Amino acid sequence: MSQCMDIDATSFFRALFHRLSFQQGRAVLRRSQRCGQQRSGAGLLLRECFPRALASRAFMLRAFKPRAFAVSLALGLSLTGCGEPDLSGLDNKLGDLRADPSGLELPPVPDLPHYDTVDYDQSSRRSPFLARQPAPEAAPEGSIDLAPDSDRPLEPLEAYPLDKLSLVGTLSVGNRPSALVRAPGGEVHRLTNGDHMGTDYGRIVSITERTVQLVEVVNNGRGSWIEHTRQLTLDDPTTK
Repeated sequence: MSQCMDIDATSFFRALFHRLSFQQGRAVLRRSQRCGQQRSGAGLLLRECFPRALASRAFMLRAFKPRAFAVSLALGLSLTGCGEPDLSGLDNKLGDLRADPSGLELPPVPDLPHYDTVDYDQSSRRSPFLARQPAPEAAPEGSIDLAPDSDRPLEPLEAYPLDKLSLVGTLSVGNRPSALVRAPGGEVHRLTNGDHMGTDYGRIVSITERTVQLVEVVNNGRGSWIEHTRQLTLDDPTTK
């Protein structure tokens, strides 16, 4: 309690001394200290010693306006109520509960609500957080009759993928056109209609001055075969 009183009294003195001159404040403080030495206790210092020193005729009328003094004095006296509350009753009650916890009445535990579980059976479907994808195009219908002849001997250019071969020229002898195709090793082969090249059983069906058209046979993955057209174009030497 003394610590609380010292802090509050100091704050009160500071606020009150703003209305006193320096000499007046020192005189009031000296009178209060002399009184406090004779009568111990911070509460007595604030309630009795300080008002007595302040009430001397040397400072009463010169230092304070009546209303300001009344407000300041009431504020100071209110600070004397700072003290420790009486908690003995609460301590006794808590001690009884610690000694005999059965005396503590607890409310009954409420019944938990029942929820029916639902099995999630959509794991195989598209996630709602993923964008929709276009449906894959249906594979074209094939035919077993288009299967390549496995007994036919492979020709030299069937050992290379078509994109590794290049058309370097065309010839026409007696209305019979032929194509000059260069292999990856650099050797040039002369081919005519009906010859094969590429790894997908490509068969040449047309030769013009600048192009070679062929039909490849590809497995559609379902046991059938389909045909699609590919083309080689004569390289333009000016672009190299």
